[in-house]
Amino acid sequence: CFSCFSCFIMDGYLKEVVDGGNSHAEFDSGSFANLARKTVKRVESIAIREIPGKGHGVVATEHIPKGTAIFVEAPLTQFASKVGNEFKNPGDANLILANGILLRDDWDAALQAVLSTCCPQREDHPIFKDRNDILEKDVARMVKTTGIDLGNDGEKDGEVGDGTTSASAGKSAAQGDLLRFLAAIHLNSFELKSDVHAEFKLFAFYLAGSMFNHSCEPNACHFVDPNSDSPHKGDLIIRSVVDIEEGEEVCISYTELMTPYADRMEVLQSLYYFSCTCPRCIRYNSSSLEDKRCEAFFVLLNKIISDKTRTLEDCEHCIAIVNGIYPEHWPTLVTLYRYAFTCASLEHDIPQSERYASLFSQSRRICRGWKCAECHKFLLAPNKCARCGKVAYCSRNCQKIHWKSTHKGLCKKKETDGNRSERVVSLGTVDEKRIIAAITASGISPK
Repeated sequence: CFSCFSCFIMDGYLKEVVDGGNSHAEFDSGSFANLARKTVKRVESIAIREIPGKGHGVVATEHIPKGTAIFVEAPLTQFASKVGNEFKNPGDANLILANGILLRDDWDAALQAVLSTCCPQREDHPIFKDRNDILEKDVARMVKTTGIDLGNDGEKDGEVGDGTTSASAGKSAAQGDLLRFLAAIHLNSFELKSDVHAEFKLFAFYLAGSMFNHSCEPNACHFVDPNSDSPHKGDLIIRSVVDIEEGEEVCISYTELMTPYADRMEVLQSLYYFSCTCPRCIRYNSSSLEDKRCEAFFVLLNKIISDKTRTLEDCEHCIAIVNGIYPEHWPTLVTLYRYAFTCASLEHDIPQSERYASLFSQSRRICRGWKCAECHKFLLAPNKCARCGKVAYCSRNCQKIHWKSTHKGLCKKKETDGNRSERVVSLGTVDEKRIIAAITASGISPK
């Protein structure tokens, strides 16, 4: 897994990033790489590079097939909160994450790594104008919690004005650095929901994971490791959901893709301080059906999830609405396929139940990976049965157990099975008539 690590870091080493004539701080590959080697667990065919207009980003160094686990990283810090719990003050979640990093044994290295790679380098960055009062109050709270002494800006840790070393040199930092550090946490922290522990939200900061930029037309999805046995911890996994070509930027989405255009722009501007210029946003036309589709989607999704009277038609309306906005394989589509399969089965529609079972299986394997047929763990790189290719295993031991108990009587050679398990079922082309019918079915006028 580390064969690509040096490429991932060093190919992205930039002595200086120039934007509009203003020099940014040096991308310190030393402090970043030293810490990232401890947190990054998997890197596949990607590297950190300069992205015009964005600063740093992640690009493919060779063709990446869809369904590839391209990146896995453990967090620098994390905590979980029950869904529905609200924080008392704005920025509390980010303050907890910042405190977690500063309470690490290697806090100084972590602070320098974040400052050199993840934080806004311009003093006129809008976050300092918009949230400066909150940041300053949070720095005071952070100092009290972590015991860090505030030095003067420009002084090295442990030095006082006359150049001598202070008595509390073990843990000190300049206030300006702590302000920038908090800003970096705010701009790059993750709020994630686990597939397994749905009642919790996981807040985390991933050092190298913060290098992935946003697009409203993402080619990769990110999620918490579904094999995590606790809602309070989880690695970040990023998988390609479409084929990614060499030199193409690897992007995830910071927002729900079915959020209407104006609302997406507001979220991105208020939380991350940028306006999206991805192809989808450039193509946006207020007179198109896109916003109506987004509005109808949430109405239908709420009915499908919460209403026991849901029907296959409801599911198909919802799927028609997202077709062409979501990538062909996307986590929410996996959920919709599962509901569609269940409804088709209850309605005794065998052809449709088989179709949605295939769509569910294909999309889940691309978005989440294969599952071990014996222990049911999700796999980053599956070891499939060489004879039939229909099942995969995490280990030789699981393969032996499953072969004796189940698979021996079911396994058939690919040639005699017609390769049915590998047959690709397509969602189909975007059909405007179906979309209009689906919007109407939600109770929203498509006009």
